[in-house]
Amino acid sequence: MTDSEGESYIRPEPNRGLVARIGKPAVASTTMRILKTYARAFVTDLDAALPVYERLVGKPADLRFGFERAELAAVGDFLLIAGAPEDVDKYRDTVGPVVVDELEGLLALAAELGAVVTAGPLTSDTGTFYYLRHADGVNVEYVRWSPDIRASILG
Repeated sequence: MTDSEGESYIRPEPNRGLVARIGKPAVASTTMRILKTYARAFVTDLDAALPVYERLVGKPADLRFGFERAELAAVGDFLLIAGAPEDVDKYRDTVGPVVVDELEGLLALAAELGAVVTAGPLTSDTGTFYYLRHADGVNVEYVRWSPDIRASILG
């Protein structure tokens, strides 16, 4: 359906909710692509949680590594994060990681859209990453994987 301004929208069943607008698509000024996005899951014991997520996803973890004072594992589209509250609480308000194919284009587009870099560039066992705060206040971690990690997970 379209409105009088030519914008598309989806209308749920009558009396079942609000109308969701889908604006005209924005044209990105970069060729940067999002390759994968993880949902963070904070767990108390990685060894206990990992078999549950591996069973849910139907395959073993793609990655398992330490980061600062936390222990992480990537299983399907989940990123399990384990550690003492004082070590992991600072990551609870961050979305991602969002894996991108290149960071330069991401940073240019993010700046164009009003985002600011709050940390980075940083490096870990998986690659190079930044934390950005979008104009709407959402904090997102963006990562460009190392070639080895990218090949092992994405092929």
